[in-house]
Amino acid sequence: MNGTVLEASTARHDPGVLISETLLARHPVCAWPGCNRSSRECDRDHGTPFAVSGQTSLAGLAPLCEYHHVIKDTPEWGWTTTNHPDGSLTLTTPTGHRYTTVPPARGPIIRSGSLPPTSADPPPY
Repeated sequence: MNGTVLEASTARHDPGVLISETLLARHPVCAWPGCNRSSRECDRDHGTPFAVSGQTSLAGLAPLCEYHHVIKDTPEWGWTTTNHPDGSLTLTTPTGHRYTTVPPARGPIIRSGSLPPTSADPPPY
């Protein structure tokens, strides 16, 4: 176990506190490539519109600032996004180029060899 929340969902449009706070912890900034707006200032965007899925789930949400949310949700402009279960988001441009953003790693990072060797004998005090 690594402490990763795998899923949380609701049948309501607006995410509850558990889903919202987990999303914000997973994504510290807008999920649009290159955007650095704080996720707390972003919309909780449904990758698949709520009217289609009828569900709000952690895997189906990404924080998008209002500017990028409007770009994504204007079909005539030709931008699309795909949410992935690991929290990553793939953006497809009108020209077909794809860019994927991945949430940063969270939690303790242990590098191999960085821990002191352990001994069966306790240190002398």
